[in-house]
Amino acid sequence: MKNKNEFLRKLGYELRLLNEKERTEHLSFYKERFNDALINGTSEKDVIEQLEDPKLIAKNIYDIYGIDDRHAQSTSSGSNNLMQIIGLIVFDVLFISWALPVAISVPLSTLLACFTFPFIVLDFAGMSSIQILLNVAFSVGAYVLLFLGSLFFLNLGIKFLNYVIDIHQKVFFPNSKKFDIKINLFKLLKLDKINWKFLVIVSLVIVIFTPILAFLPTKDVVTKPNESFVETFSYEEDLDINIQLINTPVIFKSDNVSEIKVKVESIGINHIIIRKKGNTISIYDDQLRKKKFGFSNWGINPLTMNDFNFINENYDVKITIIVPKEQPIDTLSIENVSSSINITNFLGEAITINSVSGDVYLGEVLTNKIEISSVSADIELVSIKNVRHGIEIESVSGDVDIVNVYESDIEIDSVSGDAIYQCDDDSRRAKIEFNSISGTLKTN
Repeated sequence: MKNKNEFLRKLGYELRLLNEKERTEHLSFYKERFNDALINGTSEKDVIEQLEDPKLIAKNIYDIYGIDDRHAQSTSSGSNNLMQIIGLIVFDVLFISWALPVAISVPLSTLLACFTFPFIVLDFAGMSSIQILLNVAFSVGAYVLLFLGSLFFLNLGIKFLNYVIDIHQKVFFPNSKKFDIKINLFKLLKLDKINWKFLVIVSLVIVIFTPILAFLPTKDVVTKPNESFVETFSYEEDLDINIQLINTPVIFKSDNVSEIKVKVESIGINHIIIRKKGNTISIYDDQLRKKKFGFSNWGINPLTMNDFNFINENYDVKITIIVPKEQPIDTLSIENVSSSINITNFLGEAITINSVSGDVYLGEVLTNKIEISSVSADIELVSIKNVRHGIEIESVSGDVDIVNVYESDIEIDSVSGDAIYQCDDDSRRAKIEFNSISGTLKTN
């Protein structure tokens, strides 16, 4: 600024938010300052150097009147204000429209996911005590990281929201009081006094090392890779047998033995694991665990895998289960088997078969309930009688042959092939209900 007029013109512009009377009073005050200085022999340039910058003078005056000086500085002429509005609309459409929802919704949704933590107990079936402990440790560490990370990014989202509100307020409501969402989730949840950095480090260590420990063999597991073997178990009442295998035929039969025998016949490599825990014998393929972790609710569950695409073509294993004659088994459960199943002379409470790629044969079994579902090949039931709670067969891609099944209720649903029922004794015929049979339905 070179002279009095230029100084007063700029000061008048900076005081544009005042009404006409107030602005005139302040401009008159500084005009008199210049006039008095000139009478005393001081040049206009020296007076300007003695005075503060017009912006600072306006800020001090706005403070007296309680006006936010930022709004004064951001307000410009009508043409500039129009350009700000147009630019802000373009900014909203191209960036804010998706960035703001993502900044809030993603951390919030992951935070809400932490409430699924109690459901990890659903993955504990068939696990050893050590695996349950590792599962819990891994889940706690993962959920702590998820929870703290969600809070951190949600706080950033709130700061971003405040920034968006502020820039809109400056353009559309320059004279209004600043609006600010003052929320800190760590303080709100009383977590600001916790050493969360240490907690993050501990959680990371747990999440990294528990999967490594999960692969170590435990004492209650029988496994003999790359060889055939026979494992025996003493018979117990209310015994359950759970089987989950890949590319492995299963044969179940009774014989004149005093103990339960599990015979693993292997040509080349086998990854069979046999575990006895309480009254449950679990037989499964360790490749299910080593292929990937079952991050169902952030758990490490080797019994919940269904991806069999990684199996080597030379993988050739057969499992035979032999139980004592006339000694009942409580439940025989077989699922996720991509080969044939053969069950004869079974005596027990129930048979459950699910997700099988090969043929299923049941002969001369005595049980109260049979459930078979999701079979990609044929099913054959022979010489079965008096299944008290019925036989349910569902989702079969092949044929269903039922021969001499007496005094039972049979429900067959969704069969892509033929459904055949043969009975040699009409007085003891089963009651059959057929639904959605794509092939031929034959009964004698």
